[in-house]
Amino acid sequence: TTPDLSQQRGRTLFFPETGIQTARKETMVLARFATTMEVVVSKLFPAGAGWQAASIVADGMGHAADSAQFAAITGAGDGLAVVAGHTTYYTIKKVVYDPKISLGGELGTAVWLRAAAAGSRGLWEPLGDTPPAADQLP
Repeated sequence: TTPDLSQQRGRTLFFPETGIQTARKETMVLARFATTMEVVVSKLFPAGAGWQAASIVADGMGHAADSAQFAAITGAGDGLAVVAGHTTYYTIKKVVYDPKISLGGELGTAVWLRAAAAGSRGLWEPLGDTPPAADQLP
């Protein structure tokens, strides 16, 4: 069906045959980019910075990059940075843009994200080193 453009309602389109009102394609695309940028700023960049900082610490402690200790330390750094990034981002967003944001709820989300980040990073290090090590097997 085609939308009735005379009945546009702001950022939505209305389809009179079905009674469905939906977001315009341009609005949906912009919303996706906004969400993607929010994730990059609040989680991905802090996670990378946390991993890098933790890798410097682990290296300074004498742990080899292919050791379990290195994986655990970088996983912890990654996870802590995700908590810091997520809570900082949503604290600023609450103050500047949306006072209805529940910081307690966002802290709970951040803890779950920390577990995922630390777990995946902690597994990534040894799994990423497995193929070269497999070449050295008899």
